[in-house]
Amino acid sequence: MPLEIKDLPLLTQLSKECFDFDKHYFKYDTPSGYDHILWHKKMLETGSYYKIIYNKQMIGGILIFSCLNQVYNIGRIFLSPGFQNRGIGKKVLLLVEKLYPDAQKWVLDTPEWALKNQNFYEKNGYSKTRIILAKDQSHKLLIYEKKVKF
Repeated sequence: MPLEIKDLPLLTQLSKECFDFDKHYFKYDTPSGYDHILWHKKMLETGSYYKIIYNKQMIGGILIFSCLNQVYNIGRIFLSPGFQNRGIGKKVLLLVEKLYPDAQKWVLDTPEWALKNQNFYEKNGYSKTRIILAKDQSHKLLIYEKKVKF
């Protein structure tokens, strides 16, 4: 379901919950802007931002960017910690793929330390294609791709 301006306070809170959870347990840096409503507002204006709803309750978000040649980038996906490991993320990825039937390839990145994320993406058909240094050079990012049409 498309995100609206009125959803930004709750979405920002959910993002903060999710990434603070990782920060607490894994002691790693969190993604930029995850806890700032203005960052989420900017992403709403520049990408396609969707709220993730479960039992009529917003529990997370997914941010999509259109690239060239029918390639789409998942800029961010997050679920409140209490809703992780229930198969919801898998359903969200499948729904998003249906929203973009012209997609030939999906790309995303995840931190090298985020083993849970890597496992999730690989179980959902994504393949690790390369490793790059984050823009701030503080850590490595793994680039994943999923080819949908051949």
